[in-house]
Amino acid sequence: MTDSDRGRPFDAEPAPDDDVELEDAEEQALHEMQLGIEYIYRAYGCLLEFHHHVGRGMNRMSDAEAKLREAGHEEWADRLHDDHLPAGAIGDRWTFELVDEFAAEFLDEIDDLEGSIRDDLADGVPHVTERRHKRQLRERADWGRAGERGADDTATDHEVETDGTATDREDEADDGPE
Repeated sequence: MTDSDRGRPFDAEPAPDDDVELEDAEEQALHEMQLGIEYIYRAYGCLLEFHHHVGRGMNRMSDAEAKLREAGHEEWADRLHDDHLPAGAIGDRWTFELVDEFAAEFLDEIDDLEGSIRDDLADGVPHVTERRHKRQLRERADWGRAGERGADDTATDHEVETDGTATDREDEADDGPE
């Protein structure tokens, strides 16, 4: 997934020069915006789940209509067929319309606003607070010693033997064929 306005994949790690200097209030505001947009996306997921559940429920009701007809209960089957199956979930709107309206009229707009604020305050860098926290924890643990951690955060100058002991690679250099 790509953040099209900023051209960066959502999960991409910014380059080291993406570390921006912010006032505490700016960082806190960005953090609240980030958390807020995450909750909005979660709400959207719940709305999609609602849409799917209502659809499955209506499919079952359609099956019930057929079974009612099969059992000779035409009047009940007609009520389902004529009054409820074609009806909207809210007013005359079906759930897909609610999903589409939410996405187009609310989600897209609030997402664009969050992105614009982040662009203005933090050069588009997402999760500023979390990045700072990650950096602080790693500095405290002396995590980033030169040559010890690779891009995938795994040790690169030690190997772990099957018995759980670590060995230095240089101590067990394989000369290989000559």
